[in-house]
Amino acid sequence: MHEHEYCIIGAGNIGILLSYFLRNEDVAIIKKNNSEITYVRLLNGEKSWEQRFVSFEIENNFFCRKALIATKAYNVEEVVSKIKGKAENVFSFQNGLGIIEILVNNFGVKNSFGSSITYGVSSCGKYCTEIKGLGEIIVGQLGKKYDENVLSEFSYAIKKGGGNIEVVDDIMPYLWLKAIINSAINPITTLLGSKNKAVIENDFAQSLALKTIKEGEKVASALGIKLPSDPEKMLFEIATKTGENYSSMLQDIKNKKRTEIDYINGYIALQGEKLSLNVETNKTLYLMVKALEKELFIT
Repeated sequence: MHEHEYCIIGAGNIGILLSYFLRNEDVAIIKKNNSEITYVRLLNGEKSWEQRFVSFEIENNFFCRKALIATKAYNVEEVVSKIKGKAENVFSFQNGLGIIEILVNNFGVKNSFGSSITYGVSSCGKYCTEIKGLGEIIVGQLGKKYDENVLSEFSYAIKKGGGNIEVVDDIMPYLWLKAIINSAINPITTLLGSKNKAVIENDFAQSLALKTIKEGEKVASALGIKLPSDPEKMLFEIATKTGENYSSMLQDIKNKKRTEIDYINGYIALQGEKLSLNVETNKTLYLMVKALEKELFIT
């Protein structure tokens, strides 16, 4: 049986970013197919890094003390069903909402960890990721720190590998903050086919983005979630900082891949409707991106 301290599930952009920060730890990369990973590669400005890791299929017999799920949000439930009994502590690294609840339902609140990543990354080929913008990893648990030892170990390992990381008491407000900002940037830039700066340089796009954010704020407030920062202010900061980047949602569409819109605007709209709130902007953006997926035969 394979036994490792860290198992990174998924070798996309976030999985490779995590493998870079954890390159000096006991790490295995777990995949859903048997294609061999010869090496993973990361570009950061003029610097280039590549390394080969132990890798195997998710169906294999293994055990990991810390499983880091770095797949798309819509694959999490399937991944969770295949790693039950194979992982002690499980971390999620997805865009969107409703993910950490899946972990808690399957592994318990004490062994479930959520995160918000603000690094800008994009693909530069198979098993290759390029850092487009520096950021940080915010990590925590639901409600409070249930296992400070695991959080400290993970934080120390990421810092040792050169990553910026912050451990927080309750991850939920940070997940909502990122989702609300993503709900404004991702679908609008995707529908326009534009870089992130469009939501602040295009007056019409900016107006739409601000309406989207206001709806998300109202939903979060109605759910009793106190956001850690002003999402409108952060929209301008992030769209300025990552202005030349293409959002992950637009990258998905360009690559003819399913987006995570169901877990961003779709989730916010669903929660808002349950609370009888006006979430028409989020609902419309959700429907437009889903329509775009259907036009491109993305399922």
